[in-house]
Amino acid sequence: MREKFYEYLMNGLNDYDRKYLPTMDYVLMLFSKGKIKAYFAKKSYVYFVEYPSSEYEYNSPMEVLKEEMDLGGIATSGIIYEKQRDNTFKEIAFIDLNEK
Repeated sequence: MREKFYEYLMNGLNDYDRKYLPTMDYVLMLFSKGKIKAYFAKKSYVYFVEYPSSEYEYNSPMEVLKEEMDLGGIATSGIIYEKQRDNTFKEIAFIDLNEK
């Protein structure tokens, strides 16, 4: 699944997302029902959490990814990439519920 996410990041984004990708610092992708959906954030991966609990602090990208997957309840895998200084994106969290 990692390879599918990376391929989508490099070649599958629509024109609008591809245009603004260089201005974003984080990319979250979720896979469900045979499709990949991409979300983007600046400054912090915590911005991916749409309805954060005021009592809970997200201390890692893995916590954010798990929260987003649990929120919708249908994603079977997900990944978060972080933009590096050379403008490439590096994986910082990955979950695949189908992997053993």
